[in-house]
Amino acid sequence: MNLRSAIGYALLILAAIGSYFVVYEPEPDSPPAVDNALISGGYYMLGAEVRGFGVDGNYLYALNAREIAEDREGSIVRLGDVELLYRDDVDIPWRLSATSGELASDGSRLELIGDVVARNLAGDVPTSLTTTSLTVNPQRYELSTDARVTLRVGERSISATGMLAFLNEDRIEFRSNVSGKFLP
Repeated sequence: MNLRSAIGYALLILAAIGSYFVVYEPEPDSPPAVDNALISGGYYMLGAEVRGFGVDGNYLYALNAREIAEDREGSIVRLGDVELLYRDDVDIPWRLSATSGELASDGSRLELIGDVVARNLAGDVPTSLTTTSLTVNPQRYELSTDARVTLRVGERSISATGMLAFLNEDRIEFRSNVSGKFLP
């Protein structure tokens, strides 16, 4: 073998190695763990925001969730680690959050389930409402539940079984077994 052939073979080997790196695609990072119970056949997204619109067609609220999945029939959207926040200029300063939720496909009803917390972001006194489940009509600014609910306003608290709240009126109606704690 002469020097010219050796250089030719070396260049050929270098070209082969170089072409490997040009066409080589590394394996993608493994996707995050997925809750298979949440996936049911429609679409599935991680870390998504759904925007709700009012009857006038304007953006009204944002619904953020770690996981969003539509059922096969398209009638229910299941949500994991969900948060609802109204647009700033709507003057509904409440942030609602829960472990999971179900949104009707037309956006008319949102069921929040597990560790439900509603916090009023306005005012000087911290105000929160906690329960295990809550039905939200986001376009009418209404919340309702038949479960036990606790409203805390600063150091004061009221607990009841069942509630209806009108966020746009700053009004809450407790249904039964109402008890409260008011410190001077």
